[in-house]
Amino acid sequence: MQLASNAFNYIVNAASLSEDEAYTVQYPIGLRADNSPLYHPKEYTKETYIHAYQSLVNFSLPRNGILTLTPLMEDAFKDLVSIVLHELPDKIADKKNVRISMVLSCSTLEEVRSRTISWFINELSYESPKRYAEIVSNFFGFNLLDIPCFPQYRELKASRDVLVHNGGIANSLYQEKAGDLARANPGNPLIVDIPYFLASYENCLRLLDNMRANFHQKWPSQRFIDLGKK
Repeated sequence: MQLASNAFNYIVNAASLSEDEAYTVQYPIGLRADNSPLYHPKEYTKETYIHAYQSLVNFSLPRNGILTLTPLMEDAFKDLVSIVLHELPDKIADKKNVRISMVLSCSTLEEVRSRTISWFINELSYESPKRYAEIVSNFFGFNLLDIPCFPQYRELKASRDVLVHNGGIANSLYQEKAGDLARANPGNPLIVDIPYFLASYENCLRLLDNMRANFHQKWPSQRFIDLGKK
C-alpha cells in the first residue's frame, strides 16, 4: 500500500508541475482474437487527472486496505479458535447440534470433529462483535473485552460492514456494533482515510501482541519466550 501511495503521489506531483493541460490514459477493455490486449484511450483534463489520483491516494487505497485488513484479522481469530477447539473439543456447547447428514458423510471420528469445528466457527462469524468476543473468550481462557485495543477492532469490523453493505453510510447497526467509538451518526458518511487505516493497522498489531501474551500466560510457550529474548 505504501508503494502504491508513493507512486500515485509522484504522478500527482509530476502532473502539477507539468505544463500539459490534458492527459490521455489507456486501459485494457478486452482481448483481440490473437489474445493481445485491446486498449481504450480516454482523455482527461489536467484538473480531472490530478483529482482522480488524489482520490486513489486519499480514499480508494485506505478503503481497500480496510477491506483487506479486516478479513485477515477474522482469519487469524478463526485459526486460533480452531487450534483451541481441536485440543479442547469439549468447549463446544452441548446445545449446538450438527446435521446428521454431515456426520454420516464422514469416514473417521477425526473428520467428524474437524468438520464440526469448521461448522461451529462458521456459525460464530454471524454473531455480533461483542457476542463473538464473549463466546471466544470462553475458549481462550481470557477476556477479549478486557483488552484495551479490542473496542477499536470492533469499530473496525463495523466500519468494514458499512463499506460493504451500506455504501459507506453509517446506520444504527453500525452504531450498535461500534459502541462508544462510533465515528459517524446514522445517515452520515463514514470517513475512511489514510490516518484511519494506519491507526487500524497498528491497533490490530497491538491486539495480536496482547493476545499472544495472554495465550502465553494461559499456555506457556517456549517459542514466545525465545522471541522475547531477541
